[in-house]
Amino acid sequence: MGWKSDQRRYVFLYTNSREQKARYEELAKAAGTSLNKFLLSKIEDGLNPKPAIDPKELIALQEENKKLRNEIKVSRILISRYEEDLKKVEVATVVQFDDTTWNIIQNLDKFTDEDIINLNTEQLETLKN
Repeated sequence: MGWKSDQRRYVFLYTNSREQKARYEELAKAAGTSLNKFLLSKIEDGLNPKPAIDPKELIALQEENKKLRNEIKVSRILISRYEEDLKKVEVATVVQFDDTTWNIIQNLDKFTDEDIINLNTEQLETLKN
């Protein structure tokens, strides 16, 4: 009676060659298990493949990814603020000149670049008037 109930669990494996069976037996022996347990473990491994990445490594990568996403978020906020500050500076540079500065700017076309570079304080005073 016990034989018949056990017989329902049997699976017969027909290898492609005697060499293939011998190879499986050697691998099972090297693994320290019976041929039956070895082949069953290989079937289970094939049906339930292990992830290519170690779970601990996956957790570490997820944490690093989260950290990098936060850094990107902070960087974007900073860039946005810097852009706002830059716009404020650009707007601030378009200011009204006082009369003295404006007179100097208007008279600069009377001089060559070399003259402008070599202007001294006395010449600047002359331009102001």
